[in-house]
Amino acid sequence: MHVCYLLITECNAYELLDGFNILSLLVGALSHDLGHDGINNSLHSETQSKLAIMYNDHSILENYSAAYLFRILRKKNCTIYSRLNNEDMNKMRSRLIELILDTDSKKSFYVNESIHAWNGKETVLSWIIK
Repeated sequence: MHVCYLLITECNAYELLDGFNILSLLVGALSHDLGHDGINNSLHSETQSKLAIMYNDHSILENYSAAYLFRILRKKNCTIYSRLNNEDMNKMRSRLIELILDTDSKKSFYVNESIHAWNGKETVLSWIIK
C-alpha cells in the first residue's frame, strides 16, 4: 500500500490518473493480501486445502482476497462505493479483481515478458490501468 501511494505521489502519477484509477490502485494495494493464512498457493494446492478446492488451484490466495474484499464491501457500514452507478461499480469490481489476481507470483514471468515487449510508446501507468 505504502509503495503504491509513494509511486502515485512521488512519481506524479496523480497527474496521469483520474480519481477512479487512483482509488482502485489504492484499494487493490490495501486488500491484495486480505485473509492470507501464512500458507502459499503451492502448499494449498499440494495439500488440496479447502481454498485450493474452492478456487481450482488457480491464484488461490489472490482469489480468496478478492472475494473477501467484496464480502466486506457488501456490509452496510462499509459501502465506500455507494456513490458509484452500476456501470462504474462493475468497472471498479473488475479492475480490483484484476489488480489483486495479478499479484500472484506465478504471473511474474508474464509481467516481466510484458515489460520487455513494450514498444517504447506505452508507459508503466498505461500498462497498469489498461
